[in-house]
Order: sequence, then structure tokens, then C-alpha cells
Amino acid sequence: MNTRRLIAFALGLLLLAVMDGCNTTTAGGGTGGTGMVAVVSRGTVSSIGSIWVNGVEYDTTGALLTLADGSTQIDTTGTAGGTVLREGMVVTVSGTHNGATGQADSVSYSRTLVGPITALTTQTGAPAVVTSMTVLGQTVVIDAISGFTRLDPVSWTPAPGDWVEVSGFGLVSGQLHASYARQLLSHGELEMDGVVTAVDTGSFNFTINGATIVQPPVGYGLSPALEGSYVAVAGVAGTTVHIVMSAAPEIKNPELGGDTDEEAEVEGVVSAAPVAGEFVLAGQRVVVDANTQYSGGLAADVVGGVTVEAEGTLGMDGRLYAGEITFKDAVEIEAVIGTYDGVAQTFTLLGLGGLVVSVDDALTTIAAPLVLADGVPVKVRGRMITGGAADVLATKIETGDAAAVQLQGKLDSVTADRSSFTVLGVPVAVTGSLVFELDGSAVDAVTFFDRVLPGQLIEVDGIYSGAVVDWSNVVLEQ
Repeated sequence: MNTRRLIAFALGLLLLAVMDGCNTTTAGGGTGGTGMVAVVSRGTVSSIGSIWVNGVEYDTTGALLTLADGSTQIDTTGTAGGTVLREGMVVTVSGTHNGATGQADSVSYSRTLVGPITALTTQTGAPAVVTSMTVLGQTVVIDAISGFTRLDPVSWTPAPGDWVEVSGFGLVSGQLHASYARQLLSHGELEMDGVVTAVDTGSFNFTINGATIVQPPVGYGLSPALEGSYVAVAGVAGTTVHIVMSAAPEIKNPELGGDTDEEAEVEGVVSAAPVAGEFVLAGQRVVVDANTQYSGGLAADVVGGVTVEAEGTLGMDGRLYAGEITFKDAVEIEAVIGTYDGVAQTFTLLGLGGLVVSVDDALTTIAAPLVLADGVPVKVRGRMITGGAADVLATKIETGDAAAVQLQGKLDSVTADRSSFTVLGVPVAVTGSLVFELDGSAVDAVTFFDRVLPGQLIEVDGIYSGAVVDWSNVVLEQ
């Protein structure tokens, strides 16, 4: 039993004693009847003040903070959020929570990459937007369109020669999707964390993430067995390699490392579709079964490249046994392109009002031989974005059916009289021909919307009648 659990156990006994002394009864729910349970959670800091990670607000007062340089400090004032911890940083929190709020015992931040920018890619537009940067041979995707990448400072415009600290998630392509990128006005050594993808048994040089070439210290021989390991390296720039290491590589375990049966949450990019009910998410092995619930998608949607959050418990074997998988890329659309703007790289969709889809050079995969143009039928998978010129950022686009229309997304709103509803910002009128389906059975609109509330995932299907959509059925996605 670790220190955190001993403390929680002691507090629980104290609480029970106080309750007994006061002859008070409470509803149960977790240690001491508070509903708080031990948890280890890894994800991006989505908001600060306290820190919000995977939808939970954690108080960091008294928490042990481990910073990027390995130093530690105690947050005595509860003000780490916004000072040493910033929005976009990928952190691991250990503590307790009740699903909405929590108390952090420790928060660990480990940056993924430190080095100078050697090249930039920009997307055309006014103004041009940086979509990726090259650092130590690694392509770092900058998701400025959706705001996923937090630049620090916000006024910084990345330029070649700037030193940068990056935190983020590895993509299936081998690229790094930055959730946090900070300009470094002063710096020390080059740093890189990642998976060893090749070892040269002659020179003992090795490659991280298929891109960054590393030379070990003199006299340090590497075994080919290092291939596949997750390592952290540091050093200086070489003439023929990206990094000449100053010390031996540190082999890390990318898994959460909590206690058996402890609640666990991890956010990241799926490496590949599950095999025998198991997949890897941000270095963590995740197991799914018939009891796993899916929010924002279906089991079949868990494929390589999809961003999800897995929640469950840790097993003795270190695997996360998932009770729920939540999709961050929950939007699916099938329709015909109305107007395509090749400069802004956005398009509207015929019959879907003002819904605008954005294309990102680094984040959007367009299935060949598809070419985006007015009148082209497409299938789009993506995620909702706010505060920009577009409503949806496409992550994948392929050829669609010219006659079919489909909207899958979270229900926005329903009128009080159940005469219409909106999904993805598109209004849909409830007509006598529109069929609503729950659990495989047809129901009326009142019954459907008594059960289905705004925020739940639904699918609306229809066909084109000229430039107008005739909606035919609505289904709750479960």
C-alpha cells in the first residue's frame, strides 16, 4: 500500500470516527463516504487556475510537482496552474477525484522535445498559418486552426532558429502533434523522448521515432534489443547526427505505473486498431471488451490515428482495463461539397446551411485519388472547433456517395415543442416522414428527445432532392 493510500485510509477512519461521534449517517461512495477515489490520470492541461485534466478539476495545493528539468517543488499555495503548469502541457496526475473535482498528490510534466527550429511549413491564407516545424529531424505538427496547440507566449510567431520546448502526442505517421510549444529564450542541451525505431550495430547510432538520429557517448555500446524501447536522451548537435549524447540514454516506462485496481485515465492517439481486444494509447496498453462503453463513436472507430480518452482501472499486469472510451474526433459527415476555397482551405456542404469544414495540411488525411472541388461527394471525419472561420476540422476525407447525406455529432439543442433540433449547428425539422430509432425500435420524437439530451451523440441520415436534404431517420449512437 503506498503513502497516498495510507493517508486516504487514515483520513477515512478519522471521518468515520467523527461521523459516529455525531451520530450522523451519510450516503456511501468512495473512501470516507466522500465519493473520492484514488486515480492516476494523464492528459493535456485544458484549463488553469486549478488544473483541469481529462475533464476533472484538480486542486494542486500541497502537491509534489515534477518539472521538465527534473526538479521538484511543493505547490504550497495551489497556484501551479498558470505559473509552472500551463494549458496544453501533457501531465500525469496522481491523487483522488470524484469524477468532477479532485485533489492532486503529485503532478509530473515531462517535455517531449527541446531544440532549434530548422524548418517551417505554412498553410496559405491571410495571414499564413504555421502548420508544422522541424526540430531535430522530427516533424512537429502545430494545430493552430483548432487551437489544440497552445503557443507560449501566445504572441510568439515561430521562426527558424528559435529554440522550442514541445509537449504532445505521437502520431501514427511518426510525427509529433504538439499540444504545447514554448519559445525558449535561454536553453541548455538538446532533449528528445521517444521510441527507438532502429539501431545501427556498426556505429551504435540509433533512431528515435524514425527521424531523430542519435550518437551515444564514446564507449557506450548499444544492443539491438534497445529497439522498441521508450528512451530520453540529451546532448549537443553533431555534424552528421541530430544529437551527440552527453550521457547514456534513460530507458523509461511510458505506462501510467499506478497501483492495481486504481482508477486510471489516459488521453492520446491510438497507435493501431485493437488486436485481441488490446491497443496502445500514448504508450499505455489498453484492454477493451464487451462491457466497454463508447462515447462519441463506436468500437469500430478505434483505429490508428484517432484521438481518444480511455478510463478504467489498472490491472496487475500494468494494462488499463477500459470501462469507457471517449472519442475526441467525434464528427462524421457525408455530403457533397458546395463551395471549396482553395486559398483558405475550407469548404461548405450542399444543403447543410452554414456548416464550414477546414482542411489542415498537417492534420488532414485526404484519401487518394480524391481531389477537393465544388460538387465532389465526400465523407469527413473530424472534430468541432470554436472561435475560427470553420466549424469542423477534418482529420480524414474520402470519397462519399453523391446521393447520401449523413451527420454524426453531438445533439446541440431541441425546441420545446419538439418540432426541430440542431446537430453540428445544422437545423433539422421534425416531419411525419422522419423516423426516430432507440435500441433498434422506432419511436416518436417526444419519446426520443425525452431520453436523448443535448451533448449525446446522434446520427441523422437523408438523401438529396436537388440541393435540399430530405432527412429520413435519426438514431442514438451508443
